[in-house]
Amino acid sequence: MQAAHDIWLPLAEAGDPSAQFSLGKLYEKGDGPIPEDPAKAVAWYKLAAASGLPQAQNDLAMMYAQGRGGPVDLDQAVALWRQAAAQGYPWAQFNLGIALFRGQGAPPDQTAAVEWFRRAAEAGLAEAQFILGQLSQTGLVVVQSQRQALHWYRLAAAQGHRQAAEQAEILAQAGVTVESEPAPEADPAVEVAVDAATPPKPKPAAPVTAASETPTEAPAIPTTDRIEGDFHLWLASAESEDEAARIWQSTKARHPDALADQPAQIARQELDGASAFYRVMVGPLPSRQAAERACATLKAQDPSTFCMIRTN
Repeated sequence: MQAAHDIWLPLAEAGDPSAQFSLGKLYEKGDGPIPEDPAKAVAWYKLAAASGLPQAQNDLAMMYAQGRGGPVDLDQAVALWRQAAAQGYPWAQFNLGIALFRGQGAPPDQTAAVEWFRRAAEAGLAEAQFILGQLSQTGLVVVQSQRQALHWYRLAAAQGHRQAAEQAEILAQAGVTVESEPAPEADPAVEVAVDAATPPKPKPAAPVTAASETPTEAPAIPTTDRIEGDFHLWLASAESEDEAARIWQSTKARHPDALADQPAQIARQELDGASAFYRVMVGPLPSRQAAERACATLKAQDPSTFCMIRTN
């Protein structure tokens, strides 16, 4: 990884958030000649997170939550998870749900936690699907439904989640099918919109476990090694093509009017012979003024939106 480090370093020092994030990940884990250095990892994650990169916000939050590279700071961890979750990053949504469920770094709010679990589960995160299966099976916070539990367990099991597969098999042997009981009525604990300013009364929390990997899905927009045209909006960066596609779908859903007719592409950015990252790009736009107006519109609709203008 020394070669990758030497490629990423000048890019990171020049302000590229994806390279900053990659260096943070490298120092967090350590690899070969690059020793593990949590303090350096935090420093690089901070720079990438300040640029709005949700992966960096999520991983920096995890460092704060675990007290790696500095003292434990659960309040700051939750603040970062909120930023990344608002951008549609599934692991941040899941980790924010964990924190709210347990009341760590924020007042306990199981209703909001379930909503964040649901958003992450619907984005394809197996761990969130498994947690929703557990909640549905036990009736904790949500309406009890073995049918819904089996539904979520099967989705997680299809991605190789061992515990979900075991629970799905237990329910199936007990005669439960996804059609075997009436669908439960809408549960307000599930349907309520997330609003940290007006938390409902909490219910007892149950232990759940956070994680920090990303599932994959088929890309939803084309990938290219070259972006044509002069002015593009750079909306996000991701470690994989699938993750970039999910981020685009989430961003478009949050800005349906502003992005409905905008062409989008995933731009593959080579770092070295074996490494790359992927930018979510929108455009081309006819002028810098049009690009600036588009960024301003997106940020006015959601101040947490990351938007930078790129030119060829």
